[in-house]
Amino acid sequence: MRDLTSERAIHFKGALFLMLGALSSALLIFDNPSARTVVLLAISIWAFARAYYT
Repeated sequence: MRDLTSERAIHFKGALFLMLGALSSALLIFDNPSARTVVLLAISIWAFARAYYT
């Protein structure tokens, strides 16, 4: 598979990932609307983002 080089395609792909993350987060929070769920989800997102840049 070739590398993605089109700047427009890269931005589109990023927007799709952002929408996917926002939708899945919203569904998790709507499924169990508690402060604990929000905090644990935020910690998970932060930890995975930090792991990506390690």
